[in-house]
Amino acid sequence: MVIPQGITLTLIGIAIGVLAALGATRFIASMIYGVTPYDRLTFVAVAAILSMVALAACYIPARRAMRVDPMVALRYVPKSFVRWGAVTRPSRWNQKRSKYVSN
Repeated sequence: MVIPQGITLTLIGIAIGVLAALGATRFIASMIYGVTPYDRLTFVAVAAILSMVALAACYIPARRAMRVDPMVALRYVPKSFVRWGAVTRPSRWNQKRSKYVSN
């Protein structure tokens, strides 16, 4: 789930970047030395390197998350989630009441 989303964003970013680079080559043609402004090898190499880095950036955290036991991950709820109302914890009244009233 994480990796396809990351790859999708990466491909969109690479497409936008290549189009922007092709459009900007006229302005920077005098600054680059030894490379033609529309050098395909350079565009492909940069896109491939960025894709590999993005894949590693998506895969490594996803792999770490797969190793965590789901019950352990669900048991921990940050206090910030409780404060903003995303998760509710039982109040003291409910805890005391649950001792005396069976559900």
